[in-house]
Amino acid sequence: MKKLKLLTLIFLFIKSQCLFANELCPHPWQIGIYANSPMQALIKEKAEGYNVDIINEMAKRVGCKISFSEIPWARQFVEAGSGKLDFILGGGKRPDREKILHYARPDLNVPSVIIFKKEDKNFKSFKLNQIMTMNLKIGGLVGSQYSDEYEKLMKNKDFASKIEHSTKHENLVNKFRAKRIDGLLFGEITSAKNFLKEEFNKNSILIFPLTENDYSYVAYSKKTFTIENVKTLDGVLKKIINDGTQLKIMKKYFSEPEIKTLLSGIN
Repeated sequence: MKKLKLLTLIFLFIKSQCLFANELCPHPWQIGIYANSPMQALIKEKAEGYNVDIINEMAKRVGCKISFSEIPWARQFVEAGSGKLDFILGGGKRPDREKILHYARPDLNVPSVIIFKKEDKNFKSFKLNQIMTMNLKIGGLVGSQYSDEYEKLMKNKDFASKIEHSTKHENLVNKFRAKRIDGLLFGEITSAKNFLKEEFNKNSILIFPLTENDYSYVAYSKKTFTIENVKTLDGVLKKIINDGTQLKIMKKYFSEPEIKTLLSGIN
């Protein structure tokens, strides 16, 4: 009799876990990846990077599977809005994005930056609104919303005409090196360091943060997840942060000073 009760309890536990997993992942999580190392990238058809490791850990803890696809950053929001993608990894919280995405806790502080070559410009400081009154051409990624100020300025034709967009960082970096554009916008300083390794090593560039703080999130498609689902998954992310797993992942990709900056202001 005791054995029967034990088997019944085991069965009920397994059943509850299956129901829990099915609710959070009725299908393998669909996630878009774009070239933005060390945050995320497809390397030899394998998804890698900080964001990838975090979502893989979340999936493992709730028993879900993931399917990664290479999708341009701007396109990811369209796909998440239609329910074709279940998550957006590493984006900031913006009013238009909140219409299609649930946000919970941020996991990193990643202020956007603007970069110039020292040999071309000798700015002591730089503000975005200066672009309107200067003979500058600045490269930015399609779909990136670098700051609230940037979004407001983009509504100004004089400012918007100075921004040259591309779907890939590589294209913008090549134009920057060829002096076909004067500056570059990056959503994270860590990504800038990856794409401009030579310039960082030579200390040949000027870097200006656009904001003091700008947090990045694991964002959840409203087409896929309910508020209750998000609370559950946010609890999983909280455990990943609190039990040291996040820090372990970060050490794979970032230096100690970078980690300190990325975690500043994160509760």
